[in-house]
Amino acid sequence: MKSVFLCFLTAVGCHAAELSIVECDMQKNESGPWILHAQIGSTGAAPLDRDKVQMKICVFERTSRSTLEPTKRDISFQWMSLPLNWKNRSNERFEVLYPSPKPGSGSTYAGYSVAVYYDGVLQEGLYSRRSIHRKFPFPESLK
Repeated sequence: MKSVFLCFLTAVGCHAAELSIVECDMQKNESGPWILHAQIGSTGAAPLDRDKVQMKICVFERTSRSTLEPTKRDISFQWMSLPLNWKNRSNERFEVLYPSPKPGSGSTYAGYSVAVYYDGVLQEGLYSRRSIHRKFPFPESLK
């Protein structure tokens, strides 16, 4: 397994990956939720079976007790580029909406993690903070 530290992002994954996280960015929408924009890219020219692609996405909050925990809020996930096929090394885009913690709730946004699996095998995982990677690592296999 490889680990690469880029700015505040930590990426992990397999050397023979079919898919990779090409872009990932979380931004605060001034009038609403946080929005995570990301792209998953194919490393090969052959189309992939979309039914074998699984995503694990988690948003984390710092609680009033200063602990790092996965949010209990509903986050929504939506593919933005359809149909999903990853032909000819194309990228497929998705978006995640995370409602901001309410003022006075004692929780604050603390980061995110995104992983892509193909046929149950981790292709790549991305963490916005090293502390999330240390406390909540992705399993290398979902099987």
